[in-house]
Amino acid sequence: MKGFFDINNRVNLPFFKGEQDQNLCVQSTLLRNYIQSVSNNPAKLNPPLNKDVFEFSNTNNNPIKQVSDTEKNEEDTNSLKLDTDTKIPDKKEDKKKLKAAMIATALASGAAGVSFILGAAKSGKLTPTTIFRNIDENSTFQPAKTVKEAVEYGKNTLKIKNYIGFDKGSEEENLQVINWINEGLTNTAKRHNGTLLMPNEIVYTTANDSNTIAYMSRGYTLDGALVNATLGINSSILGKIDDEVNELLKHLKRANLYATGRQKASNTIYDTEEYTGMAKLIEQYRKNNLSYNEKIRLYNIMRGFANNYNALIEQPAICLKNFLKEEGIPCTEEYMKRFTTGNIEKDRGEVLKELRKYITNGKFRIKTPNASPFQTLYHEMGHLQDTTKRAPATVDFKEGETFPKELEDWLNDPKNMEAAYSVSTYATTGPGEFIAEVYARLMGGAKLPNHVLDLYKKMNGPVIQGMQT
Repeated sequence: MKGFFDINNRVNLPFFKGEQDQNLCVQSTLLRNYIQSVSNNPAKLNPPLNKDVFEFSNTNNNPIKQVSDTEKNEEDTNSLKLDTDTKIPDKKEDKKKLKAAMIATALASGAAGVSFILGAAKSGKLTPTTIFRNIDENSTFQPAKTVKEAVEYGKNTLKIKNYIGFDKGSEEENLQVINWINEGLTNTAKRHNGTLLMPNEIVYTTANDSNTIAYMSRGYTLDGALVNATLGINSSILGKIDDEVNELLKHLKRANLYATGRQKASNTIYDTEEYTGMAKLIEQYRKNNLSYNEKIRLYNIMRGFANNYNALIEQPAICLKNFLKEEGIPCTEEYMKRFTTGNIEKDRGEVLKELRKYITNGKFRIKTPNASPFQTLYHEMGHLQDTTKRAPATVDFKEGETFPKELEDWLNDPKNMEAAYSVSTYATTGPGEFIAEVYARLMGGAKLPNHVLDLYKKMNGPVIQGMQT
């Protein structure tokens, strides 16, 4: 749909914790007054109360009926605040913590293949594995009924050598996680016609306070050849998915990015249809009607809404530029100067002032594509299929450390940043993360802007079956 600014959610990051006491003032004063009048004098209303006032309408992306577009949007956009006080809190990225936990778990299990986690190998090479022959793309993955059955499927069909760390936790938890892994890897194999690089081992471990769901650790020879890989899964997140969903939901509600009951129609900055879809999933979650995979999908969707809002706060000028490009509105360097003075608070205010007219006329909406339960797996498998050894991401460096030239060049190229922000904020952190994020989006069936695909192809991103051209 034309006219939507689309910054997709990060595949791995961030995860949100902590307190959030500030509310994003996006509720319509008119709506609040109307609700109050209904509460105090329900019998005196003329015309009678129409339930549609409190429900989303998909007509012209207008979420509220019986209030004029001009009045409602003027109220909402004038009260909209995009400042750091309303940013959704997140946990620090810490892949190193998950990797350390992977090593400890593998060593404790006595796994023979743990050496590839610890450093570079001297010889050998990881080569594509043919998992399926004459694969049926329309076949449906059948979840195993026991952990033993799930592990056998992984070893025999997916060619995974070992599943490590699944001797702890409950049978139900282990089965859910292994089925989730196996289904995501099966989906990936289908898009590569059954032949692709696969991890040697899966390590299920606990990395508390790490916001990384999964991590693909790769071993290279001294001359840069990829020799082996292991996929680490963080049990502190996937083993406690209900806790994570509830925690993130709490923060979304506090920031007014999600509301319940009669207030649910007050947010005008998000795409109505997608917001309604998220709200329906949350309702099903509260009724305990979601499967394990659907809970992960809900979590990814909510995280996407929060990430997109945070991105608008962190990089407002880039968000505006991408939106104007999608709308076909001229966006000259001279025009953008007023939004890039170097004073982030001033720039944010100027961007908001410019965006208000597009919010009012219904053109500007933050769009979060329907998330897949397997986004994280797709992202990590994207890293594995990307056999080019690339510079680490910014999150891999401590504060004050010098970035390598490849990473500096990536960060300082405006075209790279524009393309990456069209995918996700995490895609901007390094060339490898851009490749993995685009790969995950393609695996999930998302349609990407042409300038994103052009950069992906230019960087030799992995090709998958049915990829958008």
